[in-house]
Amino acid sequence: MKRRAIIIAIAALAMGPLIGGVSFAAIFWQPVNSGTPLSAYFDLDTRSGYIRDWTGWTGTSWVYGHAYDGHTGTDYDGVSNDPVYNILWGTVTEVVNQSGNTYPNGPQTLGTYVKINHGSVGGYTYQSVYGHLEYQSPLVSVNDYLGTRQRIADMDNTGYSSGDHLHLTLYRNGVKICPYDTGLMPTPVNGKVP
Repeated sequence: MKRRAIIIAIAALAMGPLIGGVSFAAIFWQPVNSGTPLSAYFDLDTRSGYIRDWTGWTGTSWVYGHAYDGHTGTDYDGVSNDPVYNILWGTVTEVVNQSGNTYPNGPQTLGTYVKINHGSVGGYTYQSVYGHLEYQSPLVSVNDYLGTRQRIADMDNTGYSSGDHLHLTLYRNGVKICPYDTGLMPTPVNGKVP
C-alpha cells in the first residue's frame, strides 16, 4: 500500500492530464518492451466507416500504425514469445487459455487472455485486458496480486488475429478508453514504445 501511495505521489509531481482533479504524468507502464512498434491504435470515432486516432490521423481504411474502424484497443506488433507485462499494480480477475486462431472467418475472440483489476486510481477504476497471448503462456493465476511491472504472459496469435501481436484493452469506470489519448501512457516515439 505504501508503494502505491509513493507511485501516485511521484506521478502527481509531473504535469499531465487531470485525473480526479489531480495533475498526473503518464502513470501506466508499457505492456511490451521498449522499441516495440504499435500497429493499430484505438478508434476514437465511433461512427461506422470513419476512423480517427489520438495522433489526429483520420481515414476510412486501416493504415499500419493507425486505428482501424471500430478498433477498441491498442495493438503492439511483435513475434511469438515476446514478453507481455502488466501496465499497473492490480489483481488478476481472469485467465483464459484458448488455443487456435479463428481469423478471418471464425468468432472474434481474444484467444488466450489475462484480465487485471487495478482498482481506484485518482478517483477512477481501471481494468486492463491482454489478448491474443500464446496458449498456456500466462504466468499468473486468478487472485494473484501484481505489484511492480512484471511479465504476465507471452505474445502470440490466438483468437481472431491476423498475426503475432498484443491487443491491450483499457477500461476506465467500465468504458473502453485509449491509453495514449488520455495521457495515461508515455507517448510513442516514431510509432514505437519509448
